[in-house]
Amino acid sequence: MLIFDSQCRQIDSLPPDRKCVILNSRQSKRPCNRDDWVTATARAVDGVIRRGLTVITSIGLNTWELTTHLVNIRRGRQIIVLPSMGEESIPLVITQTISDFKLDPARCLFVAPTSDTIPGKSAKDFWPERDFLAVELADVVLPLSIRPGGNFDRLQNQAATAGKEICNDFRVDYRRPADRVRYDFEGCTFNPALDDPNWRYVIHWTRSSHGPYPAETRFEYYRDILASDTYCRSAYHTLVRIASDRTIRSTNRFISGGYQVVSFSALEPREAIKLMRWRRRYVCYSFEPYGIAIQTDTAIAAGLRPVVYGDDDLYSQLADCDRPFFQSRGSEVSDWRPEAEWRCLGDLNLQRLPADGIKLITYTYHEAAALQQLTKYEVIPLILA
Repeated sequence: MLIFDSQCRQIDSLPPDRKCVILNSRQSKRPCNRDDWVTATARAVDGVIRRGLTVITSIGLNTWELTTHLVNIRRGRQIIVLPSMGEESIPLVITQTISDFKLDPARCLFVAPTSDTIPGKSAKDFWPERDFLAVELADVVLPLSIRPGGNFDRLQNQAATAGKEICNDFRVDYRRPADRVRYDFEGCTFNPALDDPNWRYVIHWTRSSHGPYPAETRFEYYRDILASDTYCRSAYHTLVRIASDRTIRSTNRFISGGYQVVSFSALEPREAIKLMRWRRRYVCYSFEPYGIAIQTDTAIAAGLRPVVYGDDDLYSQLADCDRPFFQSRGSEVSDWRPEAEWRCLGDLNLQRLPADGIKLITYTYHEAAALQQLTKYEVIPLILA
């Protein structure tokens, strides 16, 4: 392994002080301060800092990153195990990690595995190597929420056999992650206000974020998780953020050519909810029942336009100015054309649009009432009961 200080300088060895590692098996992508593993991790970090132990932490999963954040804000010392990467990339990742978590450079070191990266392998493929190294470096192992028979269960047993101290003082029962939110459209009353035959809007439907928002640091993300009784980056919270910032941030996810765009749908709400599907592969919905509706005429004046559906041949023939508005039509299994997508290029600043041309949509009446207190835009619930 390679060892670096916070100035990206390689050093020969780790300090001799005793080290510990806090272990949590995979947890929900929607954590909050009411989760047993979150509260147990906070107590464990406080306990090991009082003992004067240096904590082995890492990045790339919320279980590791929450510990990284907690050790930092509690002013503990930590050694951060980095993902496998080429040696030339290590200084940049160290610098980005310090900035992203707002780390105190005087209280952290970094360890990088020395195995070569393999083309085509994802970061997930190196998680077992990271986990093994973190436990190997520790003198004390604190298993918290551990899945029976899982990787960490095996590693803690190996650590005990090797004579490492196993501290079960903060252990909690493991609970299977629940990442999916359930929406009931069949058993509820659809809001007739959204059944208007004269409805002429395009809608940006939001969804939960399983990490920081664009331009948000991990320090801010984990700070808010520790302060919230519910998941603070849900689709509803995303809508609240947009209403507060009055800006819809663009993304290049799944966009041909990597263009930064904001996507909308021209479907009426009743039709759009038929496409709100759980995408198991990505552990998220295609979109969720929270949206920003913009009058079609206002949208056109702001530069929004329908996408062009087609294949790679069509994309290659488009002018550069039209390529951000191209969308693959998909296949028989996943045909994207029913979404009736519109786009704008770059962020959309709502402050530049007339307020009476914008409506916000929430899933429930209670959410609409709460959001209406925070915004000048009209808020409409999708369902009434």
